[in-house]
Amino acid sequence: MSRWLEIPVFIHGIILEDDPVPHDSDYDSLLGLVNEELAKISKPAITEEPIKVEWGWDQSEGKDKVLAEVQAKITRKTMPTVKDAGDFTLIPHRWLLNFMRTFFIRGVSDLFYYISADGENALRDNLFKLLSEAITDRLDGNSENNVSLTFFAYSAGSVITHDFLFHLIRKPDEKKSLVYAGEMNRIRKWARLDDPNRRIRIRKVYSFGSPITPMMIRSHSLMEKIRKNEKIIPSELGFVNEQDLTNPRWVNYWDKDDILSFPLEHFYDEVEGKKIVTDEYVDTSDLPHKAHTKYWKSKKMARHIAGNF
Repeated sequence: MSRWLEIPVFIHGIILEDDPVPHDSDYDSLLGLVNEELAKISKPAITEEPIKVEWGWDQSEGKDKVLAEVQAKITRKTMPTVKDAGDFTLIPHRWLLNFMRTFFIRGVSDLFYYISADGENALRDNLFKLLSEAITDRLDGNSENNVSLTFFAYSAGSVITHDFLFHLIRKPDEKKSLVYAGEMNRIRKWARLDDPNRRIRIRKVYSFGSPITPMMIRSHSLMEKIRKNEKIIPSELGFVNEQDLTNPRWVNYWDKDDILSFPLEHFYDEVEGKKIVTDEYVDTSDLPHKAHTKYWKSKKMARHIAGNF
C-alpha cells in the first residue's frame, strides 16, 4: 500500500543582503523549532529532506539571478546621495526613512519585478521547473510512495507558492500555452483532484510576512472577484477535504509591525462551512526593520504550526 512522504518545501522571499548566501540556517531554524514542538505533543517529526527554493540572486539558475546584483548597484549609486543630503532635523525617525528607502529598492522592487511580464516569465520558468524537477525526483526515487507537500512560504515566496499551486491544479489550456506551466505537465497529471490514486497532494501551506493581499491588484480577474465580493475557491489551489487532514489547510502568519505582511483569509471561500485559509497573528518584533525577518525564529509560530500540522 502506498504511503505519503511528508516533504517540506521552503520558498524564500526578498533578499536584503549585499552578499546573500543560501538561507539554510533559516530553514533549519524553523524546521527545528517545529519538530521540537511536534515532539512535545507526541506527533511524529518532519524527517524527509526538504525541497529548498532560492531565487533572485546567484544561487538561482535562471534569468532572475541578476536581480540582487542590479538592486545592489542601484542602492550603492543612490543611497549615499540620500544620506548626504543636508537639512538638519530633530525628528528621530529620519534613520528609519533611510532604511525604508533601502528596503524599497532591495525588497519591494522584487515584487515589481515579479509582476512585470519579463520578471513573471523569468521567475516562473525557473522556479516552476526547479519545483517540478525536485518533486519528480522524489516520486521517481520512491515509486511505491506518494508525496504530500507542506509549503513554508516566506514573504514574496508566498506569492510564488500561490501561483505554483494554481498552475499545478489548473487544466492545461491549449489556446493559452504557457512555457512555465508546460514545465509542470508531468507532475500535473499526478496531482489531479479527481484521481483517487493521485500521487501528489497539498497537505498544508504556512505563509509568513506575506504581501499577497496588495498583490491582488496585479490581475484584472482577481480585481473583478474582489469588486463582485467573490472569493477564491480553495480547490483551485489543491485544497480538498482529506480524511486524515484537519482544517485550516493554509495558515497565514502576520505581524502589524511587518510592513509587508497582511491578513488574507477574507479573500478565500469556505468549504462545507469550514475555513480552509485562516490568519494567525504573531508578534515577531516591535521594530519594523526586524519584524519581517524574525518569523524564522518564532517559537510561538512554530508551536502553532505543530498544533495545526
